[in-house]
Amino acid sequence: VAQARGGHPPPTTGAPPPDLAALPPGCAFAPRCASASARCTAEVPPLARDGGGAYACWFPRLAA
Repeated sequence: VAQARGGHPPPTTGAPPPDLAALPPGCAFAPRCASASARCTAEVPPLARDGGGAYACWFPRLAA
């Protein structure tokens, strides 16, 4: 299970994981992210580095 910055699993909507053979437009996790917005379904977020890890999220503080 993925861990958000606070050490807890990120909140989800309960939707299934994305189909890797047919990823949706925008962020592949937007359909199951409780913090997703219209931007998330339209644009792929850039990869950002944070300490020893990395993330791709338009709103990482909301998803954490």
